[in-house]
Amino acid sequence: MPSHHSRGRRPPEPPDRATTRQSTASGPSRNSSAVRIFLVEDHTIFREALRSLLTLDAGIQVVGEAGNGLEALRLIPAVHPMIVVVDLALPGLHGLELIREIRHLDPKIKIIVLTFHCTDIYVRTALEAGASAYLAKDASHAELCLAIQSVLDHKTYISPTVSAYVVAGFLSGGNEARQQSSIWTLLSQREREVLKLIAEGRRNKEIAACLCISVRTVEKHRASLAGKLKLHTTAAMTAFAIEQGLVTGVVPPSLPAPADSNAKDSPDHASSASLSNIPPTRRSA
Repeated sequence: MPSHHSRGRRPPEPPDRATTRQSTASGPSRNSSAVRIFLVEDHTIFREALRSLLTLDAGIQVVGEAGNGLEALRLIPAVHPMIVVVDLALPGLHGLELIREIRHLDPKIKIIVLTFHCTDIYVRTALEAGASAYLAKDASHAELCLAIQSVLDHKTYISPTVSAYVVAGFLSGGNEARQQSSIWTLLSQREREVLKLIAEGRRNKEIAACLCISVRTVEKHRASLAGKLKLHTTAAMTAFAIEQGLVTGVVPPSLPAPADSNAKDSPDHASSASLSNIPPTRRSA
């Protein structure tokens, strides 16, 4: 008898089904008006944490992310971000070069630099390259949101921490910044590429293969770097590359340490590129 009364009766709709349908319907309209942000950061855990923080705001949509500059250039055109948050010390393509490429790709895209490099020379070069905001990695979530709003309002934002370095550089006459900039501009683009690969632990044959040049040409570039920078060891070149933000100071795990003690490819880079030489801010990222 109970089956007679229940025959033909539809089971009650789960209470969450209507809610799901409503949120799905409202999703596109919310996303279409959201601020579209793309993240470029080589440290996965930091990138994931940043994405989680940003998506707490219903008005922000993280449309993509990349772990290096070349990957970012490949993905950005497909997702049409309004803002790109970029680190400077990136594998493959340095952050400063990435900023220039993004601006060339789409001048309307706003770029926020989020990095541990806070010296006057970095700030000035990044802004000249096309960045709209510059923050240190110890910035708070609230400050990052403030920077996002500022660039959307077509304003330039520099965090107080970074501003302190800029002011200090200005008060000192900017001598150190000018000296670093002068040395840096002495290097050709190819020499910078060779220097970056040296600091990453690459040997001459590997550098030649990466850049599609001969080993002899690599040796000439190394000799030129040594003469221009007055640096005659791999360790010294690695330290300089880290200071310039070309590398983070960590030898990629996929690259084995050199087995020989050749002067040009000495394993002394392993000690100079150890975690102990990375600034504490970077290690925490």
